[in-house]
Amino acid sequence: ALPKPCEAAPPDTLEQALTLLEQERLRSQQLAVQLELARVQFRQSQSLFQQLFNNSADANMLFGQTGYVACNQAAVEMLGCESEAQFLALGLLDITPEYQPDGQRSDELASMLIAKAFEDGSQRFEWLHRRLTGEDLWVEMSLTRIEVEEQPLLHVTWRDIRDRKAAEAGLTESEAKFR
Repeated sequence: ALPKPCEAAPPDTLEQALTLLEQERLRSQQLAVQLELARVQFRQSQSLFQQLFNNSADANMLFGQTGYVACNQAAVEMLGCESEAQFLALGLLDITPEYQPDGQRSDELASMLIAKAFEDGSQRFEWLHRRLTGEDLWVEMSLTRIEVEEQPLLHVTWRDIRDRKAAEAGLTESEAKFR
């Protein structure tokens, strides 16, 4: 426990004054140590989350009011981009077909899902993207609302599910032949 700062009446003697000053000096040193420990813990925490974001096999992005503001290397590679800057410059219709397979317009559906994620805190769904090569890319998308410097953002994760979608299509085809 830290000693309390001087709140008592002024000391009567020089010796009492020196004792109070020494207590304040010790308290100040203890606070400085606690502050440095908090800084170290913050840096470690920041480093951990930066590594989780950057080194994930899944695409990780931060999405703000004007679009994507950051992404990891997995996102760059998933779309076939050359750099983060190229990825961040893309608009929705650059990376998704005009219509999703259920017939809904991609831009309208995306706007609705983004608004729901900002309002409700999260959304999870499958989405058809299009790589820069023109190849379709099925992803499971997760949108999670976070606050960064008091600004609402979405942490976006894409998990490549092309293999699962291919297996589902094969099963559907097999069932149709069986019937």
